[in-house]
Amino acid sequence: MTILRQTITNSTSSTSFRNDSEDDNLMKELQDELQKNTLDDEDDDHSLSSSATSASIPKMQANMLTAAEQVVADEGMLHGVQIFFENQFIDAQRIFASQEQINPVYALGSGALAFMKACMTFSESDIQEAIKILQHSEALCGAHIHAAPKKATNAAPIFSSVSKMVSSGWSYFGYQNNSSSNSSSISIHKKDKKKDSNNKESKDNNKDSSISNNSNGASKKGSPTSTPPPSPPRFMTNGEIRARVIRAESLLLTSLLLLLQESFMSYLKAAMNLRKGYKAYEAIWAELQSMGDEVNTLVDNNTLGGIYFGLGTINIVLASMPTKILKVIASFGYSGDKTFGFELISKCIATKGIRSPLGSLMFLSYYTILAGFAPAVLGPTNIPIADKILQEALQDYKESAFFLYFEGRNRRLQGMIPESIAAFELASSKTTVEWGSELQRLCDYELGLNCAISFQWREAAVYFDKLANENYWSKAFFLYFKGASLEACGNKSEAIQLYQQIPSLVGRKFGGRTIMIEQYVTRKVKLFEQSAFENTYLPALEILLIWNAFASMSKDGLTSCLNQVDAQINSSRGDSRLDPIAVLKTIKGVILHQLERHKEASECLNWVIKLPAGKIADEKWVVPFAHWEAGIGCWMEDKNLKGDNRWIRAKALWDKAASFSGYEFEFRLSIRIHAAMMRINELGEEAKLKSFH
Repeated sequence: MTILRQTITNSTSSTSFRNDSEDDNLMKELQDELQKNTLDDEDDDHSLSSSATSASIPKMQANMLTAAEQVVADEGMLHGVQIFFENQFIDAQRIFASQEQINPVYALGSGALAFMKACMTFSESDIQEAIKILQHSEALCGAHIHAAPKKATNAAPIFSSVSKMVSSGWSYFGYQNNSSSNSSSISIHKKDKKKDSNNKESKDNNKDSSISNNSNGASKKGSPTSTPPPSPPRFMTNGEIRARVIRAESLLLTSLLLLLQESFMSYLKAAMNLRKGYKAYEAIWAELQSMGDEVNTLVDNNTLGGIYFGLGTINIVLASMPTKILKVIASFGYSGDKTFGFELISKCIATKGIRSPLGSLMFLSYYTILAGFAPAVLGPTNIPIADKILQEALQDYKESAFFLYFEGRNRRLQGMIPESIAAFELASSKTTVEWGSELQRLCDYELGLNCAISFQWREAAVYFDKLANENYWSKAFFLYFKGASLEACGNKSEAIQLYQQIPSLVGRKFGGRTIMIEQYVTRKVKLFEQSAFENTYLPALEILLIWNAFASMSKDGLTSCLNQVDAQINSSRGDSRLDPIAVLKTIKGVILHQLERHKEASECLNWVIKLPAGKIADEKWVVPFAHWEAGIGCWMEDKNLKGDNRWIRAKALWDKAASFSGYEFEFRLSIRIHAAMMRINELGEEAKLKSFH
């Protein structure tokens, strides 16, 4: 999941809105930056050497442990991972910190904890702290790589692409290419390099004997100088491969942190880090291929698990990126293969090593969170898979707060709100103040959302008030949601008092820009003020629409919402503004689709879609969202059709939704559209295979 955040931030505007010309300029900037980095990376060993000389990193002795010895040396780290997923967070943190200054895998462990914390808090300071720790891990790996004995120079380097290795039938990873196409390949742009024949030899490791590295397999003092030096190894040592894997994983985690920021520019910056990590994994893979049948004795199990996890995750991340970003990356030879990524993550889990539970979390993040973006399209496939992964993970880590959290998410997708609430409450109870408070707040947010979905508005208001007081993520948003919840249960006077506080509380920024949700709530409050807060138009239901929550609601709940929306539309007929009516009709259309009243739903959404350009003054997001929701309705209606007719209407509407730009929640909608389009492509491939067989 190094830091690239500051490199492009200043080129962004303080407003969230962009036009196509600005997008094109940003894309050109990224292409230029990627090209520059491609040229600058001609000698990767030089950058590693520079990293190794960092003032904060002591000189390291080479890790010369064999694969079997390394597995034994990793037992402490493995214990730390296991107790972490048994909710013993502080003890695990102490284990990782005990060797993080000298041992790359322990440094990565500390970085992974900081990464998880940042993922839960969305705090800029937590993200920066995680990146700082991951940078340390990367630099420490550079020192270990620099210290490692270099393999024989007459061994011809193998730098064929990973796609060539896989498609040629190499089955080290157990992946069989039985397709006529390269469906399992990873295409990576690789420039031909020349090895520097004057590469400096590492200095005598016996100087600085005060810096020992026994925990990481430091070599013993050398024999008398009269003894001839050992012959260079045929392959990279296990210690060097291990350090290169951890370095690549540090880059990967940094990239994923950048992806958290839900902005066009953060995706572009993440792409640059993914490129570096991808390149490192390619070189490692090539080295393993050169080992042939010896690989299982030369490379330890935890390092192999790291390759599975990292390379699998990169493929899944790239395959899930919005088309606009993917086009830039693909132009430099990068394309993720989701199926192949799944194969590798499955193997990571099967190793039962250090990264196995992380592999399970990766799967759950993909299947559960992505299904939440498009429940009607992805739910039938993703939810059963997520259930299976959850049950297997909970067998190994009973009552792990992290896996219970995902159980709560998955139950909500199934419309099982009481079971979802129980899972979140249990997960929250397993956390600790010292470390798990971030996860507890995340569970409180999910519990508040569940209460809103089940019309427990007062309970929802309590959760959002708690989150606002604890200053979690965005105080402005949670007070707005609290106000909307109070208004939904009839307490509008208190809601108005809360709304009036919102503009003074806005201050949450990423990369110098006010975050999207705070821009949204500020704009909504200013609109409310224009009518002295008399016309607010069901703000709680509007949030549930944007959050895609109606798919989890019961039939009775949907009917109750429908009655509220109809009443609001009827009372607003004299309003000259079309914006609020468009939002209400979009909410109504979504509800009717969920009730399988598709003809009525289409009438509501088509009313919004057919509005003349310029008629929507404030709610710019509503027209592309209406296109998206109309496409969901077509998907639901046409599910029994055969061939391309099954998707033709939905795809046309989603293509149209994707053509809009410069509106709130554009990034969120682009992810939904991309996820749905990926599913269409998958179904098309499945249909071709069936017809072929």
